[in-house]
Amino acid sequence: MIFFILAPTAGQAQAPTIATLSTNSATAGSLAVPLTVTGTNFQAPVLALPGSVVLFNATPLATTVVSGTQLEAVIPATLLALPSASNRITVLNPTGLTSNALNFAVTATATVCLAVSTPVVSVVNSTTVNVEIPGGNTTTTGPYTVTATPLLGAVVTVNATVAGTVAVPGLLPATSYLITVTGTCPAAAGGSTSPPSVGVSITTPAAPTAPAQPVAVVVQPTCLLASGSVTVTAPVSGATYTLVGVGATASVSLTSASGVFTGLAPGAYRLSVSVNGLVSAALAVTIDAVPSVPAQPVAVVVQPTSGLATGSVSVTAPLSGATYALVGIGVSLTSATGIFTNLTPGAYSLSVTLNGCVSTALDVTINATPTVPTLPVAVVVHPTCLLATGSLTVTAPLSNGTYTLIGTGVSLTSATGIFTGLAPGAYTLRVAVNGQVSAGLAVTINAVPTAPAQPIAVVVQPTCLLATGSVTVTAALSGGVYTLIGTNISLTSTTGVFTDLAPGTYSLSAALDRCVGAAVTVTIKEAPTALAVPVAVVVQPTCLLASGSVSVTASLSDGVYTLMGAGASLTSTTGVFTGLAPGTYSLSVALNGCVSAALAVTIDAVPAAPAQPIVTIVQPTSVLVTGSVTVTSPLSGGTYTLVGVGVTAGVSLTSAAGVFTNLAPGTYGLSVALDGCTSPALAVTINAAPMPTPIVTIVQPTCLLVTGSVSVTAPLSGGTYTLVGVGATAGVSLTSAAGVFTNLAPGTYSLSVAVNGSVSAALAVTINAVPAAPARPIAVVVQPTSVLATGSVTVTSLLSGATYTLVGVGATAGVSLTSATGAFTGLAAGSYSLSATLNGCVSLALDVTINAVTVLPTLPVAVVVQPTCVLATGSVTVTAPLSGGVYTLVGAGVSLTSATGVFTGLAPGAYTLRVAVNGQVSAGLAVTITSTTATISVTSKVTAVACFGSATGQVQLQATGGTAPYTFTLNGGLSNSSGLFTALKAGTYVVIAQDSKGCAALASSVTITQPVLGLNVTFSQVVNACVGTAGQIPVSATGGTAPYTYQLRLAATGSVVATSPAVTSGFTFTGLSANAYRLFVVDASGCEAECATQPLITTACLKLTELDVYPNPFSNQATAEFQVAEGERYSLAIYDSAGRLVRRVSEGVGEANRVYQVPVGSYLAEGNYQVRLVSGSTVQTVRVHAQ
Repeated sequence: MIFFILAPTAGQAQAPTIATLSTNSATAGSLAVPLTVTGTNFQAPVLALPGSVVLFNATPLATTVVSGTQLEAVIPATLLALPSASNRITVLNPTGLTSNALNFAVTATATVCLAVSTPVVSVVNSTTVNVEIPGGNTTTTGPYTVTATPLLGAVVTVNATVAGTVAVPGLLPATSYLITVTGTCPAAAGGSTSPPSVGVSITTPAAPTAPAQPVAVVVQPTCLLASGSVTVTAPVSGATYTLVGVGATASVSLTSASGVFTGLAPGAYRLSVSVNGLVSAALAVTIDAVPSVPAQPVAVVVQPTSGLATGSVSVTAPLSGATYALVGIGVSLTSATGIFTNLTPGAYSLSVTLNGCVSTALDVTINATPTVPTLPVAVVVHPTCLLATGSLTVTAPLSNGTYTLIGTGVSLTSATGIFTGLAPGAYTLRVAVNGQVSAGLAVTINAVPTAPAQPIAVVVQPTCLLATGSVTVTAALSGGVYTLIGTNISLTSTTGVFTDLAPGTYSLSAALDRCVGAAVTVTIKEAPTALAVPVAVVVQPTCLLASGSVSVTASLSDGVYTLMGAGASLTSTTGVFTGLAPGTYSLSVALNGCVSAALAVTIDAVPAAPAQPIVTIVQPTSVLVTGSVTVTSPLSGGTYTLVGVGVTAGVSLTSAAGVFTNLAPGTYGLSVALDGCTSPALAVTINAAPMPTPIVTIVQPTCLLVTGSVSVTAPLSGGTYTLVGVGATAGVSLTSAAGVFTNLAPGTYSLSVAVNGSVSAALAVTINAVPAAPARPIAVVVQPTSVLATGSVTVTSLLSGATYTLVGVGATAGVSLTSATGAFTGLAAGSYSLSATLNGCVSLALDVTINAVTVLPTLPVAVVVQPTCVLATGSVTVTAPLSGGVYTLVGAGVSLTSATGVFTGLAPGAYTLRVAVNGQVSAGLAVTITSTTATISVTSKVTAVACFGSATGQVQLQATGGTAPYTFTLNGGLSNSSGLFTALKAGTYVVIAQDSKGCAALASSVTITQPVLGLNVTFSQVVNACVGTAGQIPVSATGGTAPYTYQLRLAATGSVVATSPAVTSGFTFTGLSANAYRLFVVDASGCEAECATQPLITTACLKLTELDVYPNPFSNQATAEFQVAEGERYSLAIYDSAGRLVRRVSEGVGEANRVYQVPVGSYLAEGNYQVRLVSGSTVQTVRVHAQ
């Protein structure tokens, strides 16, 4: 609910009264008359509510509340136009109470000059209005003056000689004006200008603006359609679009309401739109020339090769913006560049498309991938001592192959692959078949042989293991035959190797190409005896020498010792081998071709030096002046050595555990030895022992001694202490062997000690500022009362650590009290002195007086004003309040004080009133504030409007509280005592209830609702009454309140034909005969609506799939009538004149013997359209025009 607070009045609300009027009459036709009303109980405005209002015959006047006894008002000329002897002047208060009435007379004159009748004003455009001056003004004649007055700006006036319609031009667009008309009074009335007519308020419309430049889609000509088109996107309703040619098309000038222009020849155009006579800026439109068919492409074809099995096609000079298409069996490719690669062998067709035009096709063939012949195989015959040239013969030569043999300065071809008379040299042999050439075969014809040289041979003598020898020719001649002849033996060999030769003498010769060389003599010795295994001494690697050695003991004279292993093979005639890497070796001795069994020898790995030690160093401190070194993770079996360097050079310590203590400050080198190997040394530094920071006792300044002192505790023997000032004390620098410094001014100091040249870290020392004497105490003094005859003193804001002293003065001189809390109680009446002592400093004394015991004040006497219905709180006023007294009112959850004894705004409840004078409090007076009259509450019961837009709502108001009977007011106008308001429209109403004592309830609002939408009924797809089929009308409703009841009535007589049951959605009327009907619907609230279009059922059945649209042309809506074969799908849609879909109307499956009647064309803009029916494979189109 929304609440308003009515203006309160003192006590019970009183009705206003009128005593006098400043004037009680005026002459008819006068201008506005000021009026002063005097009386009583007038009310000023409070919060959002107005004050008292003066009424002229119940018409409120503009009123100013001067005081509770005077009102100022103005009677407008409109109320003084006609004579009237009896007019009531009354005053209405915001409480709803009305005053007595005084009469105000409007007297006639001998000749009355009345205001011109109210003119009729109509807007022509944004700067002009028409004003119709009514005729028949019996007391006012022409000439007339029409005045248009704006809120701001210039006044426009137009003169007219006679009544009628007058144009008032020169107005400002989008401006509010007050239109008035004055005429001329009759001569008998003075012939002056008449009073102005009643003003008519109008607002001129905004000045129209030219429409925006059109936005359009341009479709250019193609090879298939030689003309272009322009279609405006989002055409403006009611506009006219104009397309005008420019240059070669200057003779073209077309208009269109839909913004669609077709069949446009190439050229330049300008498109504009006009609305209400205003024309937009023109849009330049260009229709391109009709594109020509591109020429047949010219292309380069690259055939597959043995290296690349696919071909390619590249168009020479490809057209910009064109698309090239290459089509083959199972292949369809497009390219903007005209390049097609990876083409498999086959036949293709190449064409180009440009601007929708396609060239004639170019036939392209990609050949099969050729096969490269294999490398030739040939037999080579070299020159001999008998024939100085060679020859080459291909084995299995290829049919239709051509063989080519190329050498230095020679290029020979042969179909048979036979080449003879070849001079010695290098040749390359290839074969070519069908243009494919094989890889080259390298062929060499050797030089003409000469008699071979005397052979050079390696003779292997018999050994202990093999009792026969062998002869091996070094660099045996290819093709040569070697002959070895000895006693009773003759051997031949092409490799020059002869084995199993018995001891003796042999002759060795070589034969090549039938040429025999000189012989060489070869001797095979007798077989030697076996050798013993060598004996040797092995020396292993050390940290100093990383390699080992082997020395044979009693080495054999002429023996050759061989040591093999660790990637090495060494020989020695002495049997001594040095510089041996770690590993396993085999040692043997050979003598006279006999090799002994091998001796296994192992050279151990080189021992590794241990890593540099890692240690933890503990440095000296001021307590322990020596350091220590501890090795982390000491090596098992290792020996650690710490050697002094520099000042500690005389120190050399060893430790198996790696721990060294009591180390004097200095530098050391630490290493570890293991298995004879010593690690790199680690540098270790033991720092000098630090000096300890002094520890001191500080004595701060006091009120008695303004300087401080510093004393070192346990000063070091032989030490020198230095105290240096910092900041404000920077000029101070003191030394002391005892560590005692006195007479120190407040400030910051730095204290250090030096011993034997070593200086400790500095200690910061602060001497505080000299303390100030504490401030004079502030105390609360509690005086004796009639209940407690002694007083007390309590210090506020106690100083921490201070001692407070209270000393009697005069009659109380024997009193001397101290307190750390500053509280002193049980004090007799008299004078005292209160001081504070802090850090030896004493404050100034505060004089304190304890008064003598006083007498209690008497019980207060007060007047109590109780709450009323207008003012819900009470008040208490003490009669004859005491001077210097403080009044306290306690109760109802509050505690109030007042020096005047007046308490207002008191909630109902019990209170106690006391007065305190000089600390003495009176006894309490019981005061009761009673509850207010019960608050008036209003409840409402609302009945909603049943049918949208009707006035059937009602409100039943009931009031409780206050004093019956009640008066109920609705929206400040309608009022009654029953609280029932009927015949109300939907909306929000403000309700006020007032009881018989003038108390009003807080205002509230009630809302009467109605259905969201008005009830509406429509029909669709009427089925005609064909032969054997009754008519049908499907209907549906929106808005209102479901369920719905539908009813068909004959259009001619109005008699009811059929009524549906109550349904929540649509309904289909069946079994109908051919006729015109009226369709109605009644909703659950009893609201009724009729369909604006009358359903029509005819007996005319169309042929199968025939489409008809009627009326044509049409406005608002047409009907499409058609029939579809049973079970066949259909679709009904609307397209614009350019063939673009506007909307789909209906889709479904055809029913037997049904003629469909479907509403089409609702809300279409004016123009030409196509209604298209698609059923099965049949398409039907009917052109229609929407108006």
